[in-house]
Amino acid sequence: TVVIGSTLIGSGFQRVSTSFLQKYITWPKSANNKAMGIAMISSILWSSCGLVLASRRLGDVGVLGLALVAGALYMLMFAFVQAPWQVFVLNGLLLGPQALAFPATSAIKSRLVAEDEQGLLQGALNTGKSIAEALGPLLFGVLFEWMSNEQPRGSRAPIFAAFALSLPLLVILWRLPDMLKHHEDERLQASGRLKHEEEDELAKLDAEDVSLLDSEQRGQLL
Repeated sequence: TVVIGSTLIGSGFQRVSTSFLQKYITWPKSANNKAMGIAMISSILWSSCGLVLASRRLGDVGVLGLALVAGALYMLMFAFVQAPWQVFVLNGLLLGPQALAFPATSAIKSRLVAEDEQGLLQGALNTGKSIAEALGPLLFGVLFEWMSNEQPRGSRAPIFAAFALSLPLLVILWRLPDMLKHHEDERLQASGRLKHEEEDELAKLDAEDVSLLDSEQRGQLL
């Protein structure tokens, strides 16, 4: 839910943010390269240095929470930008932490399912993300065009909508540690039951082998 929801919101916001900058902000073409360059540098720094530190202090769920909070703040503050330099500052401060979402999600995924089931889960996630990436720009694009026609500054509404939609994801993430603990406890219990059943089965087989040997020995003695 968190991964697919954040993909839907992120792809939709990207579509709206580009249109918003081109339509309402003095946004020269050279600003695109600067914004992308700053975003890449921030992402590289956070991925190479910030990931290790954040994982030690916050854990996998905390790192994912950091990424989602950074994304929510970015969308909220983006609605109030009025100049390119403000976008550059946002990219430098808040886009980098969002790069931590993928490794954190991968770590959490490994805790949810067994190793032989991770391929199936990854396939399901990829399918869901592909659908979300297709629907996000469509939904937010329609909302942007409709609100922009009604009133020029109404184009901020889809940005606020993206921020509002991100809040339930944070609520789900807040409950995720308890959900993971419950899931892991169930897996341990299931594994313990399976091991106990295997031990009982082996004990029965050993008992049958001993019984057969005893009957043979009795036959030889007779």
